[in-house]
Order: sequence, then structure tokens, then C-alpha cells
Amino acid sequence: ERVRRVRLSDSRVETVAGCGERASRDGALLSAAFAFPYGLAWDHSSDTLLVSEWEGNRIRRICLRTDRVTTVAGSGERGWRDGSGASAKFNEPCFLCVDALGTILVADSRNAAVRRITFPHGPVPSSPEIAQRGDVRERAQVSTIVGNGHRGL
Repeated sequence: ERVRRVRLSDSRVETVAGCGERASRDGALLSAAFAFPYGLAWDHSSDTLLVSEWEGNRIRRICLRTDRVTTVAGSGERGWRDGSGASAKFNEPCFLCVDALGTILVADSRNAAVRRITFPHGPVPSSPEIAQRGDVRERAQVSTIVGNGHRGL
């Protein structure tokens, strides 16, 4: 699957990232894969586009400076677990937003929860070195701020 944009100047549709395969794979913009990309949010603190993956149960980051897609949080396994970005679990994350400091809020739909992704050691720079090392998930911390992982009251 792909993330696309429409150029308002000439109504042209362009692929920003994704090869069209329904999978969850980091990599160069057009070879990366998304498993049902759903929500989008622009992160002004790092000039990156964040994408929630409904089926992939991950939060992904598109960096146009480095031409890379990386996973910010989510093991890919469906569930509910707080912790490091690599071990955290989501269950069909949908909408998301980012505040001025780079804190990401995620509507985790099947867990009936709002999750927060922070970077305790400061925002992750959008440098080629970070993108190559792929340690964004190790620097992220996921916590639940509303909900208990179960539907209903």
C-alpha cells in the first residue's frame, strides 16, 4: 500500500512512500511497505510525516530529508502493551496527532485507548545516521493515558 499526495498546482497524484505491497517494511521511500496506512500527522519538530498502520499495528515515520520510512513504535503483533517502541503493542491504531514538542498521541481503536509516544532523550533527529541505524523504536516510549486496553466501561 502507498501514501500519496495530490499536487494542488496541477492536480497530479504522486506516491510519497510505499511500493504497493500490503506488508510492514522499513526502507527507502518507494521500496518500503505499509499494512493499511490509516492516519496521517505532520511532525513539525522533525519535519516528518507520521502514519498509523491499521493492520500492521505500528506507527511509522516518513522522512523526506533522508528518503526513508522507519517504524517509530509497535512490534507488529496485535495487543496492548506499554514500553519501548520496539516492544509496545497496538490493536488497530487509527488517528494520531503530534504536539509542538514531538509527543505523538494515537487513538488505539480496538484497545479503546489513547496512547502517548514520547522520546525521553529529546526528539529523534531526522538525520541519515539515525535512519540508517534504525534505532528510532529503541528511543521511543509508549504509555497509555486513557483507557485500559478493554472495550467498554
